[in-house]
Amino acid sequence: MSDRYGPRLIATSGFILLTPFLILLRLPQKDGLGEIVLFCALVSLVGAALALILAPVLAEVTLVVRDLEDEKPGRFGANGAYAQAVCFSRYGHGNETVDLVVNVLLAGV
Repeated sequence: MSDRYGPRLIATSGFILLTPFLILLRLPQKDGLGEIVLFCALVSLVGAALALILAPVLAEVTLVVRDLEDEKPGRFGANGAYAQAVCFSRYGHGNETVDLVVNVLLAGV
């Protein structure tokens, strides 16, 4: 989809879709089957919105690397910098994952 409509539109849509689901995560308050089902549904929707964000961002990273390589060939060595670009984008995502785990653990304390 991001090839057809552009990565910025898809990523922006993902952020807009993500916002209400993050706000609605406050709804489950008490123990009970209904609360657990609601929480699982909301977390699933958050994951789907994050997928809408991450895929176009990775595509945008490769487009930027390609443009920089076309501007000055050999800038990143003989093999290019695609692996480095994906590594840096995954590094940021990895920190978010650690933050999410730590925040959940601290919230339970």
